[in-house]
Amino acid sequence: MTPRSFFDLRWPLRFAGPNNLKVKPGHFDLPLFQAAVTEFHMATGWPLDLGYFGALGAISAALQSQVDMVTPKGRRPVSLYMLGIGVTSGGKSTAAEYFLKTIETFEASRDDLLRGRSFIYSKGSPAGLYKLMKELPTTLLLSYEGKQLLESVVKSDASELNNVWSGEPIRHSTIKHGNLTLRNARLSMFALIHPGLLDEVMRRHGRALRTSGFLARLLMVAMPIRQSADLFRTVEIPLPWKEAFEDRLREFLAEGVQAADTENFERIAPPLSREAEELWKEYAMGRIQMTEENGYFEAEPEHASKLAENAVRIAVLLHVFERFPGPVSESTLWAAIVLVEMFSQYYLDNLGSERSMDSKLNLLNGWIDRRFRHGGPTVKDRFPKSLIGQLGPNSLRDPKAYEPLLDILESDGLIRRVRSGGGIFIIHSPGYARHSSV
Repeated sequence: MTPRSFFDLRWPLRFAGPNNLKVKPGHFDLPLFQAAVTEFHMATGWPLDLGYFGALGAISAALQSQVDMVTPKGRRPVSLYMLGIGVTSGGKSTAAEYFLKTIETFEASRDDLLRGRSFIYSKGSPAGLYKLMKELPTTLLLSYEGKQLLESVVKSDASELNNVWSGEPIRHSTIKHGNLTLRNARLSMFALIHPGLLDEVMRRHGRALRTSGFLARLLMVAMPIRQSADLFRTVEIPLPWKEAFEDRLREFLAEGVQAADTENFERIAPPLSREAEELWKEYAMGRIQMTEENGYFEAEPEHASKLAENAVRIAVLLHVFERFPGPVSESTLWAAIVLVEMFSQYYLDNLGSERSMDSKLNLLNGWIDRRFRHGGPTVKDRFPKSLIGQLGPNSLRDPKAYEPLLDILESDGLIRRVRSGGGIFIIHSPGYARHSSV
């Protein structure tokens, strides 16, 4: 099986997932951000992926009002649209509230700044959202039960949300609220949803969400069934970096509300350094090339086209949050690329369209690898084949889809299938992780 290619840099590289890039997850040169996420991992037992996801959602909401990114077409927002998928309600709430609770507390305690207005919008109609944004043009669209959000706001007004993401004006008209125009408003989105409910939404509205381009903008993560078994969740540890993270978040939230209330406020827009700009161009070109026939993103060209922009958004957010001086460095952009590629893999696992045989093999192979890496002690060196149909990538849950792929993976020596106790189990083969697409 051929791993998906990346792009040529100053050193040869065949891309096979975020763990094989120049910068490693867990070792970003971002002192406060990385320390807070590492602490999250130690304190909760949930993977770093979820910590990065929650921390970025909070940073996006805090900084979107006072920061822009620079592109060849002009300035653009740095706001992120994020969707987390999880079966375990405790895991979903822990991963989200660990970093986002600070924003909810800020909204409840800073009426001196908000003056009766809402910063967080959790439910209701698109008209209600835009009315709120008219009163305070920096908003967090937050939902811990994302089905309602996707069906009410997104389904009804995906194109308008695309406009906000791109920094374009919104024009909305209803009988109740009349004509409403929003310019220069900023919106971050953070939603969590059960995989079964996501399947339901996609069956009903997936075509409209996909063709509108809304799905392509999403940064996604999926939560494992259980916490890491090798971490000491019951041990009390101090959380100094969480406290420092929250303090800085509160500072930026206050600045953001003040910026939103300042007429003709000039947002800061740190440029990329020369090295970072070269890296970004190569990365963007690499994603475009992979949308060609038989390329890894052949079936998801719009998603691929948004990866490079999301990477710059994240890099600028992290640069400002860390209070780094000067332009955005190459190392910060590398960290952003790793994060975007990690979120992209989750997107393809859960929302990806039909694709080539090679990319389907990479998709299933990567999912199986994650089962062994994150499944805990009950998985050990095997799991029942039926689990693919229950929890595997949405596009591969039908036995007619995954059985031919298992045949190839077994012939390549990546897995073995054995019959035991009346069922068929997938066995972890030696050297397996070297071939993983994750």
